[in-house]
Amino acid sequence: MNEGYEDLRAEMFAQGLFQRTYGYYAIYGFLLMSCTGLSLYFITLTPSPLAQFFNAILLGVCFVQAGMLGHDLSHDEVFSSHRLNKFFAVIVWGLFAAASEGKWFEKHNDHHKHVNRVNHDPDLDIPFLFSEKQLADRSQFFKRYMLPHQHVLFFCFLPLVYLGIHRESLKYISRHPSRRSIAEFALFVVHFTVLLYLLFAYLPVSVAIMFFIVHALVGGLYMGLAFAPNHKGEEITDENTPVTWVNQITSTRDLYPTRFVFHAMGGLNFQIEHHLFPAMPRMHYFKANIIVKDFCSKNSIPFHETSMWGSMKEIYAALKRESTVLQ
Repeated sequence: MNEGYEDLRAEMFAQGLFQRTYGYYAIYGFLLMSCTGLSLYFITLTPSPLAQFFNAILLGVCFVQAGMLGHDLSHDEVFSSHRLNKFFAVIVWGLFAAASEGKWFEKHNDHHKHVNRVNHDPDLDIPFLFSEKQLADRSQFFKRYMLPHQHVLFFCFLPLVYLGIHRESLKYISRHPSRRSIAEFALFVVHFTVLLYLLFAYLPVSVAIMFFIVHALVGGLYMGLAFAPNHKGEEITDENTPVTWVNQITSTRDLYPTRFVFHAMGGLNFQIEHHLFPAMPRMHYFKANIIVKDFCSKNSIPFHETSMWGSMKEIYAALKRESTVLQ
């Protein structure tokens, strides 16, 4: 079967789908910096709670979009130079998303290598079960109070994702001292110093607190909705079973590729294509999607594609099924 993957990869190269898309990323980066700058500047213009409420939503969206750009940089999708990709990835993750690129990439790289594999994929290390294979070592508190309601609690916890990334980044930086971690911490400090200064220097305290809470919760919800549809509720692999390239397809779902969904999710709606070819620039996923679906059809490999709403219903159903079966 690995031979089939090599054939598929060769077809992608023959179609020029690994060529850099500098124009797209230049425009993307410019729009991201412009929107972020305008949002921060707007903080200084009015103390109106309503206006700043919507501005907080905008800033939360900008920070998540920055994380999506950081994702592409960390995967070497933007520049042909690995060093340039890493350099700008650290800046984007730290300055815009207040996150450690080192922590994120370590975790995300393990996820790619062991997608939906119990005790190997760190994205399964959340307090929710999608398979009985995850039940081992769960506390009695979880089994008694959380498991019966996990199909509801999962969606309630999504807004906290962004704050969790900040916390995990600080823990990682403190435990991995190096020149890089010092740089990441400095960017982390700059991010919060600028944001908190603008909020409390130009807005009433109550409005500043409201802004900070709204932007963080919106960022968490947006980030959760961008990442949850990709694998949650899909095939779970036993910890003793190695993940093959076929599992990268069968443990993953795509979302229907409308232009809005593509840009809103930073190309992550093409999750199957991304897992097969993580260094491919996201703008090429539209063409890759056609080739991969045709390949899967010819080789009898299940290819799952649904809508955003459909993915949420599948996640809810999977969580509810396990909460009933495992009690």
